[in-house]
Amino acid sequence: MKKEEVILVVILLLIAIAGIFSMVYLEASGKAWQMTPPSYVPIPTPQPAPSTAMPRIGTVTESRKPSINAEAKYYLQPGKYTAPDYEIKQLKIRPISLGDVKPGRKVKPWEENRLEFNQIRGIFKLLDEFSKYKKDDDNSWDLTVTDIFKKGINDNYCDQYGRVFITLARTNGIPTKYLQAYNKNWADGQKKNNCWFGDTQGHVYAQVYVDGNWHGVDPTQRKFVDITDKGQVLDEKGNINAIVYAEGRDSGDILPYINRWCLEGLRYHTAIPGLLLCPGKKGPDKNQLMMMMACSKPLQTILWQEKR
Repeated sequence: MKKEEVILVVILLLIAIAGIFSMVYLEASGKAWQMTPPSYVPIPTPQPAPSTAMPRIGTVTESRKPSINAEAKYYLQPGKYTAPDYEIKQLKIRPISLGDVKPGRKVKPWEENRLEFNQIRGIFKLLDEFSKYKKDDDNSWDLTVTDIFKKGINDNYCDQYGRVFITLARTNGIPTKYLQAYNKNWADGQKKNNCWFGDTQGHVYAQVYVDGNWHGVDPTQRKFVDITDKGQVLDEKGNINAIVYAEGRDSGDILPYINRWCLEGLRYHTAIPGLLLCPGKKGPDKNQLMMMMACSKPLQTILWQEKR
């Protein structure tokens, strides 16, 4: 092959190679070399895959938990008496379902087959099987949830049921409020007689945050209850059974303000018309009297906004 033919072949090969690599550029990114298409080559836009409806098989108990607001997030935090230890955190609650709801049947929200409500029914079952004892022991108010798991629930104190329930609900990701309420019939009877019976009658309730709403719970009775926006606890017939007067993460948020059953505060809250004892009623014991004297501020419902 002549010299001129060799040069021509080399030139043709160079042209061919240049044509191939003209479709790509090498661009320095600062970290590595990347191949990018030329600006004039359109980049195809990925098309979404056609949506296919997933067939529903039975009733789905798993629910996507909605984003919760700041108040609900606050009630995921442990309180003074409801901070779980490692063993409590590792407890596995088995959800209990009520089964499918018959079409057209009107039900309460907690009767629906939702994961959170099923978990709460599982906690009720655990409370049913919890070790219990009965003893008039004022120190029971000071027991933490860890103490209660070791010692058992004192059946004379609804507060202990509340501490266990609230702790387990929160460890399962359910925001939960601790509520203290006074008995409406007890308060009405004293108003009617315009005197004080010499005791205090109340109960501990809870509220769980599910699907953007708060739902009432009676941990001691292991059941759901209706609690209105005004703090009225309703019985199954819709009658007012109790009035909520304070809320918090647990009683540790409340006791510094009201000194437990602060009678001055309850009187201010219209539960008691006065401190005049009813005829034939025994006066307060030493502990109650000390609490009455220690209470320096009228009771006000402790709202979450005030505690922030």
